[in-house]
Amino acid sequence: MNELIYVYGVTPNDNCEIAFNNLSALYEYVPESEFGEGSFQNNLQNTEWLTEKALAHQTTLEQAAKEKIVIPFKFGSIFKSADNVVQMLKEKHQQFELLLEKLREREEWGIKLFYESTSLTSWIEEHHETITQLNTELKNSTPGKAFLLKKQYETKIREAVKAEINAVRQQLYTEIQTLTDHFKLEKETDRSLTREKGINTLNLPILIQKTKVDQVQTLVENYRKNYGERGFSLELTGPWPPYNFVD
Repeated sequence: MNELIYVYGVTPNDNCEIAFNNLSALYEYVPESEFGEGSFQNNLQNTEWLTEKALAHQTTLEQAAKEKIVIPFKFGSIFKSADNVVQMLKEKHQQFELLLEKLREREEWGIKLFYESTSLTSWIEEHHETITQLNTELKNSTPGKAFLLKKQYETKIREAVKAEINAVRQQLYTEIQTLTDHFKLEKETDRSLTREKGINTLNLPILIQKTKVDQVQTLVENYRKNYGERGFSLELTGPWPPYNFVD
């Protein structure tokens, strides 16, 4: 059976069979019948096959990252021969060296900020001075004036909710910047996928020094305590292979 080489990523040289100078490939041999150009494209349409292989890709990288620095490759990085892999390591040697230094003693974590609209609105109605005053005035007004006040009240509520979300979001973003200068603002997760958690308003992968992970965990816990009653929640996940911090 003809075999190809599936490369999961690059690591510092650990006396691997496929290496160049101080770089090693994290790899395995795979059958051409599954991973050859034509068959691979066909298999990508097979949900069961794709799920199995994508999970294996993720698991291999996660296990390797527990033991050493890993520059993760995207799913389906396939080479025809060991010589091709070595040539790739040679051509991108300087780029890999810089990335390995960037990743040294660091881990990728993910921080997501959510809010639940009803809970946040209720909190603002109780604690926002302008809103509470309008609400009192609305209850004591004549029917004609109440109509106008209600419109004003609804506008002020929307503005206050938006301002509170932006303030909490910006504060979290600023505090993360004090812990690391390696972070990315990613697109928020679609609402249809986060119904139980609320609306995702900040999606922030970060690359953090391992010695500072406990500070991130403390920050997240403090936000949960301080802003939970307002309808905000934080999700911290990781560590992950540093997909977001390699090109």
